[in-house]
Amino acid sequence: MQVIKRNGNKIDFNPNKILMRIKKQSEGLKVNADEVFIKVTQGIADNMTTNELDDLISVVAESLAMNHPDYSKLAANIAITKLHKETEDSFMKATKKMYNAGLLNDFYYNKVKENIDMIEAAIDYKRDFHFDYFGWSSLKDIYLLKLKDGTIVERPQQMYIRVALMVTNTPQDFLEKYHDLSFQKESPATPLKMNIGTNIGQIASCNLSIVPDDSTEGLLSILNRIAVSSSKAEGIGLAISNIRSKESNVGNSNGKAGGILKYLKVVNETLRFWNQRGKRPGSCAVYIEPWHKDIFDVLDIRKKTGDETLRARDLFSALWISNNFMRAVESNGDWHLFCPHEIKEAGLKPFYEIYGEEFEQEYNKAVEMGLGTKIKAHDLWLKILEAQIETGMPYMCFKDHANEKSNQKNMGVIHSSNLCSEIMEVTDANTTAICTLTSIPVQKFVEDGKYNYDELGRVARSVTKSLNIAIEVNEYSTPEGRKGGLEQRALGIGIQGLADVFAMMRLPFTSEEARDINKKIFETIYYNALRQSCDLAKASGLTYDGYEGSPISQGVFQWEMWGLKEEDLSGMYDWKQLRKDIKKYGVRNSLVTTCPPTASSARVIGSNEAFEPFTSNLYVRRVTGGEFAMVNKHLVKELENEGLWNREILNELIKNEGSIQNIPVISQELKDIYKTVWEISQKSLIEMSAERGPFIDQSQSLNIFFQTPTVGKLTTSHMLAYKLGLKTGQYYLRSQPVEMKAKHLAIDVAKEKQVEPPTESQFECVGCSS
Repeated sequence: MQVIKRNGNKIDFNPNKILMRIKKQSEGLKVNADEVFIKVTQGIADNMTTNELDDLISVVAESLAMNHPDYSKLAANIAITKLHKETEDSFMKATKKMYNAGLLNDFYYNKVKENIDMIEAAIDYKRDFHFDYFGWSSLKDIYLLKLKDGTIVERPQQMYIRVALMVTNTPQDFLEKYHDLSFQKESPATPLKMNIGTNIGQIASCNLSIVPDDSTEGLLSILNRIAVSSSKAEGIGLAISNIRSKESNVGNSNGKAGGILKYLKVVNETLRFWNQRGKRPGSCAVYIEPWHKDIFDVLDIRKKTGDETLRARDLFSALWISNNFMRAVESNGDWHLFCPHEIKEAGLKPFYEIYGEEFEQEYNKAVEMGLGTKIKAHDLWLKILEAQIETGMPYMCFKDHANEKSNQKNMGVIHSSNLCSEIMEVTDANTTAICTLTSIPVQKFVEDGKYNYDELGRVARSVTKSLNIAIEVNEYSTPEGRKGGLEQRALGIGIQGLADVFAMMRLPFTSEEARDINKKIFETIYYNALRQSCDLAKASGLTYDGYEGSPISQGVFQWEMWGLKEEDLSGMYDWKQLRKDIKKYGVRNSLVTTCPPTASSARVIGSNEAFEPFTSNLYVRRVTGGEFAMVNKHLVKELENEGLWNREILNELIKNEGSIQNIPVISQELKDIYKTVWEISQKSLIEMSAERGPFIDQSQSLNIFFQTPTVGKLTTSHMLAYKLGLKTGQYYLRSQPVEMKAKHLAIDVAKEKQVEPPTESQFECVGCSS
C-alpha cells in the first residue's frame, strides 16, 4: 500500500509514522491514541494522499469526542498542523500571497510592511492550538481567508494580527489587542473578523432601516438599500408600520393598495436574489406595530402550511409593542386597528413616529373620531401566540421601553430593532442605524474559583477603543448607513460564556451568587465602556453628533432610567466621578452595550452562547462544516474528579437526552449546577435579564425555552418580561419534542439503539455573532 506525499511522490505506507503522529498530537490529552490509530488504519486505502490521511485522523478523533472532549482537541491539533504545513510561516510572505491574490486592500498591506518587525516578533503560532475541532471547523469554513479555489492561505494567528493591526493605532495597543484576541479574551463580530483589511471592507454587523414612506419612490428606494446591504452580508431590521394597509385608497385613482403582505413578498424575493455574498440567503426581520390593520397577515408569513401567496418564509416577523396594547390584553379590553394612511389623512400624528403618552393620546383621538376597526385585544394576542407556538416568532419587542430608556431619545424615534432583536437605535428616512459588535468571553476571567473584574474592565476599555477605530475604517454599504454609523457611533459590546462562568465557579445558574455575578459582569462592562468612551472624547475633543441634549449629557446613566439608585449598585465603581467627567468632556459613543447571540464565534472559542444556560449536556450540532457530537466539558471534568466519568455514565446521559437529573449516582450538587435550560425556570431567566438590563443601553437577544409551549405559559412569560421593563421580551421561542427520535450513535457504548442527542438546527445570525 502506498501514500502520496504533498509533492506528489509516492512512498510505501508506514503505519508507525501514523501512530507517532497521533501520539505526538495527543500529548497532555486524555485520549487513547492506540484506539484512534486502530480506527484510522481501518479507513486507509491505497494511494491516499497525506492530506487525506490527516483528514481521516481528524474525523476519527472527532467521532470519539463524546467519550471525552480531548478527542476534539486531538482532531483540531491534527488539522492545524496540517494547515501549518500548507501555509507560510513568514507573516510577510503570507501577506504578500494574499495581497497578490486580491484578498487584501492596499491600506492593510502597507500597514503590514511598515510594522513587519513588530508583527513577526509578536506572532505566536502555538496559540493556533487553542481550539477544539468544532472551533477549528468554524474558523476554516467562515473566517480564514481563502483563494478562489477554496485553498486556505491564512492561519488563525494571522487573522488575529490582521484584526489587531486594523483596529489599533499604536504599538502598545496593537500588542495588547493581539494578546487579547489570541488568548480569546474578546471576540469581534463575524463581519469584522472576516472582512477587515480585505477588499470587502464592510465590517459592521447590524443594519436598522425604516421604509422612507409608502410612495412608489419610497418603497423602491428601501429595496435598493437593503439589497446593497444584504450583498455586503449585513443582517437587516426593517420597520414597516408606515406602509398603508391593503384595500386602502391610493391617490385619486380610486385604486386600492396591495398592503404589507404583497410588499413583503417583494422584499423576500429581493433578499433571495441579493444574498449574502453568494453564501446564504439575505436575512431581514420585519417589525410591525400591533395597531396596523395588516397585522394578522404578517403573523402568518412564516407558517409552514397555507396558501403560498400569503407566505414570505425567508423573513423574520417581529412586533413593536406599545404599553397600551399590553394593558388591553391584560384587561381583555378592546383594541383598534388602523391604516397609517387614514391616520395621516385625519391630521393625526403618525403612530409610528411617537411613543408613550403621546402615542396613547393620538391613538385615543383616532378611536374617538371613529377611525379604524375594533377587535378584542385578546383575539389578536391569541393569534400572536399561535404563530409563536408554530414558528417560534414573532419576536416581542416593547416600543415604549425601548424609546423611553434610550440614550438616543433626543435624536429621534426608535422604530424597530435589528435582525436579532438586541440593537435598538434611531432611524429615519435618511438614516440607517449601524452597529459594530464584539463579545467578551466572560469565562476567561475566572481565576482559581474567583472572578477577575479588573481584567474584565481592562478588556472592555480596550474593546471600546478598538471599536471606535472600526467605525471609522468601515466601508459603509450606503450613504444612509454611513450617516447613521458616523453620527451615532453606536457600539454593541456583549458577552458569551456566562454558563461557563457559573460551571467553572460551581454555581447553579439561577443561584443568588450567580445572579450577583451576572449583575457585576454587566456593570463592569458598562462602566468601563463609558469610561473609555469619555476618555476618547477628552483626548479628541469630540463627542458623537447627538450628544448635546442626550440623557448621558445630563448625567443620566442607563441604570437610572430603570429606576435604580447608586446604592443599588455593587459599589465597585466611582459613578459620581464618571458623571462629572462625562458632563465635562462628553462621550464618543451614543450607545455601548448589548447582548447579541454569539453562535458562530462562541463555537470558535468553545463558549456557551451569549448569556444562556446550557441547552443540553450532550448534543449533536449540525453546521456548515458537518455534524458534531458535543459533550459538556465542564461536566466531564467534574465527573472525572469524582471517578464517575465512564461509558456507563455516557450511556445514561444519552438515554436521558443530555440531562443528568435522573442519573442516581450523580450528586444533587452537580445536578443543580448542570441543569439545562429546559430544566430551569424561565421566570428566573427573565428576571436575570431584567437584573442586567440596567447596564445594557441597547437590548438582549433573549430566547424563551418551553419544552411544550402553551398560551398560558407564553402569556405569563411575556407579561413578566413587559412588567420588568425589558426592551426585548422574546427573540425566539424555542420548543423541544417530548421524545427524541432514536438512532444508532457512532460510539461503542452499548449494542442497542440509543436516543439521539438534541440537535441545534435553528437559524443562526452570523452578522450578530460576536
